[in-house]
Amino acid sequence: MSFLNILGGFKNNYKYLIKFVIVGALTFGLNIMLVWFFYSFSSIQYQRSISYAYVLTTCVHFFLNRIFTFGRGEQSIAHHGLKYVVMLSVNYSITLGVTTLMVDVFQTTPYVGIVFSTVCVAFSSFGLMRFFVFPHSKVNL
Repeated sequence: MSFLNILGGFKNNYKYLIKFVIVGALTFGLNIMLVWFFYSFSSIQYQRSISYAYVLTTCVHFFLNRIFTFGRGEQSIAHHGLKYVVMLSVNYSITLGVTTLMVDVFQTTPYVGIVFSTVCVAFSSFGLMRFFVFPHSKVNL
């Protein structure tokens, strides 16, 4: 694939990317607020707080991207849901792999690993959501 094809693909997908970043920022903020609510306000153990926030944020992330970002709200939730679970499995593997690499090989803290894995997951999520989870019938690259 040539540089011009990649540039053309970006031109055709920049609106999706901008919406994806907006949804990502909103869900990141929601996640932080929910962890605070469950952990600090409700005094729930931090691992459970993070898990509860993750589940709720993932649901919001799915529906916002399905309807707002990729405009696929008219399609079957079951069809998208199964694909979304596949994407979550891929992203969870990336998160564990990158974080383990950063901690065990490069001797960083887990927090540095999470930052690097979040960047990787953002790229994989956009590609998987745009072309696998919520694809349009005609994809221009």
